[in-house]
Amino acid sequence: MELPADEGSARLDRRRDAFITCADTLFLQQGFERTTLADVVECAGGSLATLYKLFGNKSGLLEAVMEQRVCAKEYRLQELADGRRPPAKVLAVLAQDLHERFLDPGEVALSRVVIAYSLENPAFARRFHGRTMASARGFLTRLFARWQDEGHRLNAPPETLAKIFLGLLIYDLHTEAISHGAAASSPGDLADKVRFFCIGAGLC
Repeated sequence: MELPADEGSARLDRRRDAFITCADTLFLQQGFERTTLADVVECAGGSLATLYKLFGNKSGLLEAVMEQRVCAKEYRLQELADGRRPPAKVLAVLAQDLHERFLDPGEVALSRVVIAYSLENPAFARRFHGRTMASARGFLTRLFARWQDEGHRLNAPPETLAKIFLGLLIYDLHTEAISHGAAASSPGDLADKVRFFCIGAGLC
């Protein structure tokens, strides 16, 4: 018996979510190369035919896993930036959230999978960059532009400030992730960086 269109679509969406959730878990537990699509189907249910229909292949499934994580981060950033808090407070909260999320063990492990795969697949690497760093930079650019429109006299264009703010944080985050915490910075270091940035940007 054929399902009504709406019910069939909802069922396919649930199956898609189950595939992504299981793939996320298995990629972290077993590694991307050692995880087969059959493993994902065994975990999530459904069939290989449905998985291929939804994602095309394993690289498409990896992109879907990363897309879901990126969407969650974007929603979180927007949530933190909403409201009437002073810019310095917003940036301090954003920096702390970025620090915690970037160094989450699951994020670090999956980032290593993505980096390894990106070396073999330049097209995937470009898409991943567009959905992560480029997206974050665009979000911050719009945020600085909003503050400028509200009357803050910025000392550089919004896009330049977005690049500087991310650069101020990313180096230490990469170093800490690579060193497994051996080069960890203190909460005070993070607060000092944000304060220094705000003074230079004209937001304090």
